[in-house]
Amino acid sequence: MSFIYKYTLACLLVGILSGCTKVPLPERFDAVPIREQTEDLALDIADVRNLPQDLTAYLDPAKADTPLLNAATQQLFAAKVVENLLAPWRDSWRPRPASEAFVMLTTLQKKKFYGSNRRPITVEEVADLQRLCDVEGYPSLDVRAITLQPAEMRGLPTRRPAFYDFRIAGQGFPFDHLQFSTLPGNTPVRVIHRSTDGLWLFVEGPDFDGWLPAETVAPVDRELMATFRHSAWRVVLEDGVAVMDAGGRVLTRTAIGNLWPRAEGDKVWLAVRGIHGRAALQAVPLSPSVAKPFPVPLTSRNLAELGNRMLGHPYGWGGLFGDRDCSATLQDLYLPFGLPIGRNSTQQSRAGKIVSLKGLSPAERERRLLEKGRPWLTLVWMQGHVMLYLGPYQGRAALMHTLWAVRTRDAQGQEGRHFVGRTVVTTLQPGRELPEIAVPEGDLRTRMKRLVMLGTMPEKP
Repeated sequence: MSFIYKYTLACLLVGILSGCTKVPLPERFDAVPIREQTEDLALDIADVRNLPQDLTAYLDPAKADTPLLNAATQQLFAAKVVENLLAPWRDSWRPRPASEAFVMLTTLQKKKFYGSNRRPITVEEVADLQRLCDVEGYPSLDVRAITLQPAEMRGLPTRRPAFYDFRIAGQGFPFDHLQFSTLPGNTPVRVIHRSTDGLWLFVEGPDFDGWLPAETVAPVDRELMATFRHSAWRVVLEDGVAVMDAGGRVLTRTAIGNLWPRAEGDKVWLAVRGIHGRAALQAVPLSPSVAKPFPVPLTSRNLAELGNRMLGHPYGWGGLFGDRDCSATLQDLYLPFGLPIGRNSTQQSRAGKIVSLKGLSPAERERRLLEKGRPWLTLVWMQGHVMLYLGPYQGRAALMHTLWAVRTRDAQGQEGRHFVGRTVVTTLQPGRELPEIAVPEGDLRTRMKRLVMLGTMPEKP
């Protein structure tokens, strides 16, 4: 058979199989058709498929624009937010004791952790970290400073992670126990200590203490601190907007909940590295659509519209990859309205008047929420997780939360996870339709311990 005959036959077969239609290649990569998402959506739990993933669907039209707190009360809470933000610069500051500052070093010395290569962190690696920490020299500094860019706060002076056993459900990635939080740029901090290699600084932030890369921090002078203390404030309502100077140089990027002092007009003051490495202030424009005067009027409609900007965002343990975990989502949601609720779920568990659920059955706990909960101002707390009550929906409590996974158990009794991995609206029984859902711990009603009524005086620890 000649080559020409073979080639002609091959072309004829291709034409028949393709319906005799020539399919041109796309000229650009973005012209490639998007693949079908049906299979991906089928992996979602029923709550995510069936409940509206739009917070405005849970508004009461008659009350959506009614303030949830009176203006005077909201201003009092907003003043506490600013006071907390500036707390690391206070004159009455005292350093944390070494036992608290180096708690993660002690933890690594006592328990087995694993690195990103899934192998145990060695005794030698822990010893290297101890040398970097310079425990004997703590505290070595007392410097008022400010972050110059978003920075990940770490439990030890290293970017390397520390995971519990990957074989245990709910452990391993992304739960790096050295990942504390992410501090935005322009955040006041107090520098307490320096690593022996000079690459890391141990700082006190508004909500956490931990290690920051040295290049993300600069000392401040009294003039800069006075500008912060005496300025009006603007709060960011949009993620990921580049903030640039007059020359087009990117200084930082925005995140919902950033609180920055107002300069003239629509400009804000941003800290940049100045002469001799000290921080200097630069006035930069920020669109009124990106930042509003602080605090924003506290209505359920405003909460819903801001929360919609977070729905669907990936889960980010401790701010990993610039994303949010459950407590970060709620902190950033409420900060623009001047409500200080803290950064982690433990702090948020006492951010207002507490209604205990102790001694109640799962059904009674949900009934108590439906009866006592105030939509948009009630947090539902359980150990290690926190959610926002949106109100009743078709007879069930609807909640917004950033959910990593629901608990499952296979036929052999092995615990596992069905992953959600983003901010969603669910009932208190997400994944209840799954045949492998864990009983009873997969039912959030069995784990919820208290309701927290925001806008009321916080409970004392």
